Amino acid sequence: MKHSLVFSSTQISLLLILINLIVFGRVVGFEFVNIDDSVYVFNIHIQKGLTLEGLRLAFSVDQNFSGSLNWISHMVDIELFGFNPAGHHLSSLLLHIINTLLFFMLMARWTENRWASVLAAVLFAIHPLRVESVAWIADRKDLLCMFFTLITLEAYRRYARTPNRRNYLVVSAFFILALLSKPVIVTLPLVLLLLDYWPHQRLGKGNFDIFFWMKNAGPMVLEKLPLLMLSGIFSWWAYQAQALHKVMVSTEGLPWAVRLANVPVNYLRYLAKTFWPADLTVFYPLNWQMVPLWQTVGSIMILIGITVWVLKICRKFPYLLVGWFWFLITLVPVIGVVKAGFHEIADRYTYLPLIGLILMVSLGWSQLVAGFPKRSSYIRSATGGVLLILATVTWFQVSVWKNSITLFRHVVEHTENNALAHNNLGHGLMIWGELEEGIPHFRQALKIFPGYTLAWLNIGTAHKRLNQIPQAIEAYKKVLELEPDHVVVHFELGKLYHRMGDGKNAIGHTRTAEVLLIKNYGPKFLKTIEARENLKKYYDLYSLEK
Repeated sequence: MKHSLVFSSTQISLLLILINLIVFGRVVGFEFVNIDDSVYVFNIHIQKGLTLEGLRLAFSVDQNFSGSLNWISHMVDIELFGFNPAGHHLSSLLLHIINTLLFFMLMARWTENRWASVLAAVLFAIHPLRVESVAWIADRKDLLCMFFTLITLEAYRRYARTPNRRNYLVVSAFFILALLSKPVIVTLPLVLLLLDYWPHQRLGKGNFDIFFWMKNAGPMVLEKLPLLMLSGIFSWWAYQAQALHKVMVSTEGLPWAVRLANVPVNYLRYLAKTFWPADLTVFYPLNWQMVPLWQTVGSIMILIGITVWVLKICRKFPYLLVGWFWFLITLVPVIGVVKAGFHEIADRYTYLPLIGLILMVSLGWSQLVAGFPKRSSYIRSATGGVLLILATVTWFQVSVWKNSITLFRHVVEHTENNALAHNNLGHGLMIWGELEEGIPHFRQALKIFPGYTLAWLNIGTAHKRLNQIPQAIEAYKKVLELEPDHVVVHFELGKLYHRMGDGKNAIGHTRTAEVLLIKNYGPKFLKTIEARENLKKYYDLYSLEK
């Protein structure tokens, strides 16, 4: 049933912009954080701004595994704002606002139901799971991917209405741009098949017999093959890049049995955080152990139960089937079968999958209002109350992202055995000059994960800044036991041994640093030049032969 809404599309759009500004506007005053911002902002190639070399490297597997357009967007930010975090945060906020408006317009065209579309857009905008993507500069890739995905979906709506080569090429072009932003969108062709069932109804208006649709959907499957080939190419590219940058978790460390047992449990975790968004953090540590059998079996039974339910009633409520399978399908690349990184789940991974659940909730709410016309005002008031609660939770969650200290204090408080959280909290304290407060957090990180190279590196740096040279040297030597070619450590050890008057070790480590710097960054890199000058000084000072 269609519901009238007195506001125009322009007024609704202005309202959505205002809601986003109220809930997320504070991020413009926040700092960079010490998780991945250094990779995407202070990367030695990106920090030069837009350059031909930077553009070339944005499309190279050996330098970039985060999405080429993501890399380029950060270079543009450097050109516009330099290293002022306010500008970088503003870019992300504007992208999320644009995505909210695009989603509202898409929902309105899919459903011709203004009330449900407004509810869907507000949920999309302010759900607490959105905080990570908006407030974290390094997660620009999700915002860009969503932007091009929404345009792809609109282009496909037009193709479904008028199938021709030109419209198909437009769909393909925007899909490629979405893949270039973040390859996680590889399952989108399967989502397009869902949209053929509803709302596009390409087998006939009002025909919601799912089994009839599956039997006769052959031509629609065939037309998706070029898009699926693109997905295959980008999946291979992403896997190669992740493997090259050593962020893939091996099957020796995390066996297939453990991964597969965790998959249904993780689906339920995402569902739980959607409907009860509590204890949200930027990093949920990877579960290396087999989950209890009852959790796996129970999760499978719940997922099967929901699936059977939506299949049973999809003829009457087709959007429930589309929304549910949208959620299941779009989470496949990040659900845990293939592991890139040492996290179990991530809030940011829900940006696209949550649209499926939003479809189910917003249109189901519309049916509820239609079914109880005399109580519609009460239902809408209750809905407004729920949205206000969600906005409040999101507003408070945004404050967590003010800086690295507030971010990782929150993670430490809401997770257990989180080595990364302790290390990054210690690093944030060290940057603020709280060296002695930071060192215990590095020690705690090492207690959880003894082979944590970065924690040893940070301990060495903290002791160096406290002028505790022997302790700094011992910590740096621990790093070299784990990573013998760590260029930063060789560079720093050269200077520390010089301060100790140990010319032989000062020269040895500085010479190694120079060789590694030339290999990795070239002879004209500033640190390479500094290492060369230090080496010359040490040879002259200690009267040792070259």
